[in-house]
Amino acid sequence: MEAVSVGPVWVVRAGEGGPYADEFERLGIVAIGWREAGRIGASEGDRQIDDKFAAAYPAWKEAARRMGAAQVRRFLRDIKVGDAVATYDPAGRMYLLYPLHGAAS
Repeated sequence: MEAVSVGPVWVVRAGEGGPYADEFERLGIVAIGWREAGRIGASEGDRQIDDKFAAAYPAWKEAARRMGAAQVRRFLRDIKVGDAVATYDPAGRMYLLYPLHGAAS
């Protein structure tokens, strides 16, 4: 088998157990969800993201809130157009791999 280089590949889970994999494929999107924190835009600063997590998850330990906020920052800032995104589709029992065509919004 010959290796193929595709550049960075990010695994983004389509919800716990993959319930949104079909929507990812059908709509041509990739997303993460922290509903309680509200909409977090690509232009928001670290402090704004941290404040949203603190307000949304007051019962969580600080380390857990930091981990969630860091995941949002990576999603918004580190995944670049041209990178590949993989997600698992449990219904089809396969991994879906897509090139990213647009920036986070």
